[in-house]
Amino acid sequence: MLPSEELGSPKWKFRVTNPTGKTQMDAPVNWLCPSWVMKSLSLLSVLLGLFGFSLLAQEQTAPSLPPAGPNRPSGVPADYVITPFGYFHPSCVLQLKKGESFQDGGLLRHADGNTESVASCAYPHYWPSGELASAGSLAHKTAVEEGMGTAPPLVINGWVEDSNFIIGTAFGKAVSTWTVPPLPRIHDAQFVYFFPGLVGNGTDILQPVLGSGNGTSWAFTSWHCCPSKTAVASYSISVNPGDTLVGTMVMTCAPGTAACPTWNVISEDKTTNQSTKLTGTPSGGETYAWGFGGVLEAYGIVQCADYPSNASLTMKTLLYDSNLNLVPSPDWSNSLVVLSNALPQCDYAVNTSATNTTLTYGTKDPSFYLTPTAAGISVNQGATNTWTFNVAPVNGFSGPVNFSASSLPAGVSVEFAPGSSANSYTLTASATCAASLTGANQPSAMAMFGSASGVATQNFALNVYVNPPLTGGSGTVVDLSSAYNVYGFYDDADQSDITPANSLDGFGNVFSANLLSPPGTTPMGLNLNGTQFTFGPPNQPDSVSGTGANSIELPSGEFTSLKILAISTYGVQPSQTLTVTYADGTTQEFTQTFDDWLSSCTSSSPCAAPGESVAAVMPYADSKSGPALVWGENLHLYAYSFALNSSKTVKSLTLPNNRNVVVLAATLSAADRGTRSRLQQRRAPRCPSQYPEDDFVDRE
Repeated sequence: MLPSEELGSPKWKFRVTNPTGKTQMDAPVNWLCPSWVMKSLSLLSVLLGLFGFSLLAQEQTAPSLPPAGPNRPSGVPADYVITPFGYFHPSCVLQLKKGESFQDGGLLRHADGNTESVASCAYPHYWPSGELASAGSLAHKTAVEEGMGTAPPLVINGWVEDSNFIIGTAFGKAVSTWTVPPLPRIHDAQFVYFFPGLVGNGTDILQPVLGSGNGTSWAFTSWHCCPSKTAVASYSISVNPGDTLVGTMVMTCAPGTAACPTWNVISEDKTTNQSTKLTGTPSGGETYAWGFGGVLEAYGIVQCADYPSNASLTMKTLLYDSNLNLVPSPDWSNSLVVLSNALPQCDYAVNTSATNTTLTYGTKDPSFYLTPTAAGISVNQGATNTWTFNVAPVNGFSGPVNFSASSLPAGVSVEFAPGSSANSYTLTASATCAASLTGANQPSAMAMFGSASGVATQNFALNVYVNPPLTGGSGTVVDLSSAYNVYGFYDDADQSDITPANSLDGFGNVFSANLLSPPGTTPMGLNLNGTQFTFGPPNQPDSVSGTGANSIELPSGEFTSLKILAISTYGVQPSQTLTVTYADGTTQEFTQTFDDWLSSCTSSSPCAAPGESVAAVMPYADSKSGPALVWGENLHLYAYSFALNSSKTVKSLTLPNNRNVVVLAATLSAADRGTRSRLQQRRAPRCPSQYPEDDFVDRE
């Protein structure tokens, strides 16, 4: 039996906006912080200063919910966040501070006694499967449940397994005890949750939730979904592997009350004597008759090592009826939500006794897992690129391992070979000129399979990004070198030299040169829709922002359009002015809005800025600590085109006086498609453009 829609309706409300325009909570708890924040102390200090974050009281902290990220199901907007109930718009989340409570009628009562109304969520939400939530649908329906009869899903998102019991009357209390498990062996940007729960007959569920999302820590939070159509959560407390946790859901009424109007949800760490709770949270007249002894829910699982390393967890759950009498022997139903054709398969099992639920999600037999060097692989049409990874042995395993792959993007092939050291391997991806571009779409998830003698086959999902060809376009490339003042690209091998000062965004993150051109390619370039662009050399200033830059000299001539590749590094930058000066002294101004390089620019949610399109998509940024996702998002490079007065000779270009707008390349086009760039004449392979030049939208 599966929970009804009511289980999956939490809506969170955020209160602070971060520098990239992504919504954040008041102060981050480590287990939900983006990995790049945790990896860079200097960056963290910048963020603390920007947002006024306080680390004074561990119990007062409020986590930033994980972004939906590149592994989200298709159709889920990129600006949504992950919750233990699916994907939600960040404005639909409310987290309480210590001393606050959420009352019937949508009133938020502050610690000082003042109240304010909380508006109902104005956005739709999505189940973990990516399906739009609707009345009567299944709240914990996962992406893997939709795989029967089709290609197996490659990423697990949603409920994995649970035990549940329905009582004939109503529950009045439930108490669960369990031990915080070890952290996962590896962090693949996954999120793992464990909890018991009580589900009502309408729109409510009560849950004390243990969760981990950054690979370095756990947090414990009390949740209630969804009074007044809002998901409410207490402040979070940090807990450690080995700590004893107790989660209690109890009505505030006298014994014998079947539909108590208010409940308490208490999450306690008995080892450290910390607790966090929802007090007097309104049930809306619901009767809680469905109890869950233990649930494993996870997002972004691409290999079994993404689960805690102990392979199983046992929760002791005591259920009490509405008279507060112990239910001595619940008839638990055990549910494996992950279907047999889903990947990865990790020896999933649920076993129950009168009081205990054991959730199994891994193996204690000899095995192995993968430690990739980056979050995905990017390859240009007509080119190749490599991705390296290591095999980490578990429980006495010894190699070798043979690898294969399936579910590749159209026009892409891969080969595997041993690496330069023991247990290391190299994947080489090759894309034809007709390979399917990622563009504004999500990357394709490729399935890797590792087989070894006497060991169950292991699998791993790898995102593959296909970008336009390196060469073959036309146009007159604009030499920006006299104005270079921003570090836009770094070779992966040199990223240890990156600092906030010599980075693209000012926080220590830059584009990876390895993702747009193979290492050693000079100069780097991109043929976008038939127009050739050239990038500056990496590991030094190679891009231009308006701050402190004089006008840029343009090649003399008469041209129909100016095309640029650019980004914003700090949220959307609206109505920015670019000025072209002609040889006769006249000027032409263009007004353009620039999206953040992390913006949610997808086929289902196009770029908000008119005249903007996605030129290339990349799976990670380089930082001092290594390749990493930034706020859990893909990285975008955008293209813009501006119609010129073709009867006049151009002289110079002046960029917006704004450090947050960065131009990485520029090319002028003439009516006859301009002069062939020297870049494409001496490099092979060449892919003919698949797009007419007028695919660019000229801005006048």
